[in-house]
Amino acid sequence: MNKKGKDIADELVEIVPGLNLPADAPFTAPEGYFNALPEQIMQRIRAANADPEPVQEELAALSSLLAAAPRPKPQNVPSGYFEELPERVMAAIAAEKQAVPAKVVPIRNTRRRYMAWIAAASVAAILTGVLFMFKGTSHNTSSLEAQLAGIPDQEIVDYLQTHTDAFDKEAIFSNVSTEEVADELPSMSTDLSSLPSEAIQKYLESSGWQN
Repeated sequence: MNKKGKDIADELVEIVPGLNLPADAPFTAPEGYFNALPEQIMQRIRAANADPEPVQEELAALSSLLAAAPRPKPQNVPSGYFEELPERVMAAIAAEKQAVPAKVVPIRNTRRRYMAWIAAASVAAILTGVLFMFKGTSHNTSSLEAQLAGIPDQEIVDYLQTHTDAFDKEAIFSNVSTEEVADELPSMSTDLSSLPSEAIQKYLESSGWQN
């Protein structure tokens, strides 16, 4: 170790008492390395910026086909293309918005359409219910008439004699036309057994027995 290096080592020991440095430096540089270093750096910079003819020569030495291949630029852009690009994009967006205006759906019209649908559905439901009601009433009336048609006339006469009073008899006679029963009732009396079945049927219809 030269004197300068020894002085530096002694100074480090004084600063850091516990520091144990090796007697010899682990790395050494060639003589005059640092003096020639600036010139070597400049040479490498000039070589990097120089004409790439050495590269072409090396490529020709490796492959003559690659060296002879043309190397034009695959694509190029006009001057100022990227500077004008943002303005072109914004102009295209504005033109597209003007060409296809947004469709505005009025909320009021939509609500009216829904209300019309609801009203139509309600009317259809009411009509369906009324139709079924009429069908049920017609069926019940037909069924009652069929049941009454199967009852013998004498049983109906016996029932009326047992369950009617003088007022009911007057109602029966008032609802029977004289012309309809003139041939069958030559002499009117209060005896229900002499009433024809047509008169009894009319009484049942007028008194609500068939409703």
